Amino acid sequence: MSVPADRAVATPVPIGPPRTTYTWVKWRGRLPFAVGIALVLFTIAAALLAPWLTKYDPNGQDILHALAPPGTSGHLLGTDQFGRDVLSRLLYAGRIDLLIAFGATTVCLVFGSLVGLVSGYFGGRIDAVFMRVVDVVFAFPFIVLVLTIIAILGPGLRNLFFAIWLVSWVPYARIVRGEILVAKRQE
Repeated sequence: MSVPADRAVATPVPIGPPRTTYTWVKWRGRLPFAVGIALVLFTIAAALLAPWLTKYDPNGQDILHALAPPGTSGHLLGTDQFGRDVLSRLLYAGRIDLLIAFGATTVCLVFGSLVGLVSGYFGGRIDAVFMRVVDVVFAFPFIVLVLTIIAILGPGLRNLFFAIWLVSWVPYARIVRGEILVAKRQE
């Protein structure tokens, strides 16, 4: 038995997948991605919790226990040629790596975006000058330029930051400038 056409009621059609299963459906079958995220989060957590995860000073030397194999006398990964605990050195080095990664990237992102924004928006001579500077920096390989700057300034974490800041802002400036030029041509 069918309903007459004048009495038919339209049922609402849901738009998109149901909210309860959307996240599961989206990430199902992406095990390598999930494992990668878990490893990155584990690494960040281990580096941030380094003082609580190890009882050894990363620079403390114990010559009597030099080159101890992994697992001996409380040294999970052993010791190096000076008797320093390898695990504590890895964890504390991770802290410095995270500082460089997030600190240098943030400064380069902000500065490069600002240069690209000004260059793309104002154009003319400002754009020509900024983009010639970008071309000069792009002409040299990244690692060679950073090592040259560090060789001139001397070793140290501050000089490493400065060298990375001087070189890494360039791609951000180019990308933002290109997006600003595209946006300027739209209505």
